[in-house]
Amino acid sequence: MTAEEKNRLKEKFKDVPDDRGTLVLHSDYDKIGEYDVKFEFWTYSTYAGVSAIFLREDIKSLSRQELIDLVKKECETDLVTITTPGEKFLFATYAVKDHSDDFFYF
Repeated sequence: MTAEEKNRLKEKFKDVPDDRGTLVLHSDYDKIGEYDVKFEFWTYSTYAGVSAIFLREDIKSLSRQELIDLVKKECETDLVTITTPGEKFLFATYAVKDHSDDFFYF
């Protein structure tokens, strides 16, 4: 992906809402199939995962199941959870792991 294309996608996804308490460790821009996407690699409490964020307008021709199947195939995952925080974006979250056993509590 060219620097120009990345800049176009950064502008397109600049209004993605922040989720209070979630720490985004890394984000990147790419495509899933023909659809623009922003990936966020995040952690929340003892959980870590990946969200593929789509502009709802871009994927309006896809059913919920078609989108889930596309993300499963392209991201090589078995489980995808869809959330829509607001009107503009859709989050397809996958690869969520609970790391509570990896932490020590005092």
